[in-house]
Amino acid sequence: MTETGGGFAERSERGAGEKAAHEWFTEVRGRAVDGLSRLLRTARLDGGLDAHHHGPRPVDFRREASGPGAVPFHFLLAGTCTVTTASRAVELGPGDLLLLTDGEAHQATAAPALRHGCEEQPGARPELDLCCGTFRFDAAGALLFRLLPSLLHVSLVASGIAVAKILGGTTGFGSSVPVWSLCEALLATALRGHPGRRLGTPVLWRAMGDEALARVITGIVEDPAAPWTIERMAAMASMSRSTFIRRSVARTGTPVAALVTSVRMMVAIDLLTRSEHPVAHVAGRVGYGSESAFGQAFCAAVGTSPARFRKTVLV
Repeated sequence: MTETGGGFAERSERGAGEKAAHEWFTEVRGRAVDGLSRLLRTARLDGGLDAHHHGPRPVDFRREASGPGAVPFHFLLAGTCTVTTASRAVELGPGDLLLLTDGEAHQATAAPALRHGCEEQPGARPELDLCCGTFRFDAAGALLFRLLPSLLHVSLVASGIAVAKILGGTTGFGSSVPVWSLCEALLATALRGHPGRRLGTPVLWRAMGDEALARVITGIVEDPAAPWTIERMAAMASMSRSTFIRRSVARTGTPVAALVTSVRMMVAIDLLTRSEHPVAHVAGRVGYGSESAFGQAFCAAVGTSPARFRKTVLV
């Protein structure tokens, strides 16, 4: 059977899109050794889709406030969507991801629209494609999300196209991708951001947008007990001491020590909740010479002592 030119072009375009989707997912998952991915794994995140609204009909739903350990998200692939909380409304466009990091109650109103590039196609119909899900996490994840603004809104247009192909599963690829892996890839892409863009968030995420600082964070995650002096970090970033300090402060707006402390506290939380090691042992594992010094730093970051935190989490 001979294919028409249009049919061949359509299938070729679809095949190219599916290949690009596969390459995007493989590339993101393949960066498992970088600092951000390690931090996400330390946070013990588990992402999942609660609903996938795909079709020509609008949706309008309300979601109650999430309990501790849960962050709702909405990812718009096609159509229009407005997410409204008690204090503000956020307009989403195709490729936009919104995380409600404090889990507040909200309403999402979405309507179909023509996909980008379909405006001139005869017979094209408006379409809505909205993914609604939740990231669930334990105590380390709570510290991770506390570093972010209550509403984190980022545009992931290229990733959105890839996700649409994956969720569609037109070649069976979608069925081979665990949803939690897809959600983790989306979150990593959003938080990693683009080098020229700042998310307006505290030290950890702003630092991850810088390749040199990201190398330093990776090193701290791998060996938090090491003596992370300015000289050591500058060498890892391939900079002079003064240049590293200027670069770090310019990117994060905080002292260099805040980077080290943020990462060490996440590792400490993981150790406190995943092991039975005494607090003094945990202190040593994350670079503190005394339990007292560790306790002060931990309390400043988390709001309670390591021992009290462990009791609360393990109840």
